[in-house]
Amino acid sequence: MIRVLGLLVLTMSVSVSALGLDPVIVRLLPDPGGLPPDTYYQDRNLRYTGPLKEGVAEGKGRLFWDSGQIAYEGGFKSGRPEGKGVQFDVNGFRIYVGEFQQGKYHGTGTLYSKDAQFVLYEGGFENGHPSP
Repeated sequence: MIRVLGLLVLTMSVSVSALGLDPVIVRLLPDPGGLPPDTYYQDRNLRYTGPLKEGVAEGKGRLFWDSGQIAYEGGFKSGRPEGKGVQFDVNGFRIYVGEFQQGKYHGTGTLYSKDAQFVLYEGGFENGHPSP
């Protein structure tokens, strides 16, 4: 029997909705044995690894797509990307490397093409968009 311990809501409101990454609700399940600490699953899929504060992501962590590919790695604050981080598409290609604020691109960063072959923009971002 699997017991649900609580809920973890991770939101990424960056330009991430355009990439199909919706807020993720993760059920915190007991460790089935042999898992590293701070590892959380939903429907038997790895969703998040990292520390929690009052049930939401806080500190350095990793968020995963349904496929198991990493979606985001970096800082979290109140369940949203904060500080330095790297965002990946569903195929594992990096699409953004830089700073986040309240889940949005904010500060210095680099935006890559969908296959990560080309730099589309490098410089400042404000509220999720390149700044002039």
